[in-house]
Amino acid sequence: MELYLKLIDVLFPVFFVIGIGYYLGKKNPNINTDFITTFAGNVGTPAMIFYTITTTGVTLSVFTEYFIYALIIIKKEYRPKKSLQL
Repeated sequence: MELYLKLIDVLFPVFFVIGIGYYLGKKNPNINTDFITTFAGNVGTPAMIFYTITTTGVTLSVFTEYFIYALIIIKKEYRPKKSLQL
């Protein structure tokens, strides 16, 4: 039973926001979404990352280690590709 309550705690807000967006989209299909997109990208995502890092008990050493790994992966992914010469 406890598992179901935890699922409801997590999933209800998500589907509630989806429902609000669906309702507003049906009510006015030409709604301007620039503000909410900018807000979510510039404020919401960094706030969510900060909240997750501060509440999960991640230590600075673990965070630094994963940050370095992420930088290594990004560097390898965005390396300029060699062009094929015929």
